[in-house]
Amino acid sequence: MSKNTKGIVFDIIRDILGDYEMKIKIDENATLRDLGFDSLDQVDLMYRLQHEFDIVISEQEMEEFYDGSYTKTIREIIDRIEAKQTKNNSVAQKPVSKPQTTQQKTGFYNSLLAKILNPFKKSNGR
Repeated sequence: MSKNTKGIVFDIIRDILGDYEMKIKIDENATLRDLGFDSLDQVDLMYRLQHEFDIVISEQEMEEFYDGSYTKTIREIIDRIEAKQTKNNSVAQKPVSKPQTTQQKTGFYNSLLAKILNPFKKSNGR
């Protein structure tokens, strides 16, 4: 677990809770419920984490956190962030082969456009 990630997550939690004087002891094993989070606090946390760490948290993942029990620990949240960052870094490091000729470029853009529009065609019955 990166100390930097942990520190940033703790800072965000403190900001959401209004703990500017750092009176609340935040432990990695504490749950969001232990810290007094409600559903709006959780939504705020997820959006801030996405923005701060440049990650995407899917609707399914958000639902796991919004199950009403608030039983996710801070450690689980930090681990999830770091897993997403590792995945993003490994994807970002793969070289993208760029088409060189006009014909390759046209084929590349046509296939890209087809992938983008394909879900719309299915939903419209085309």
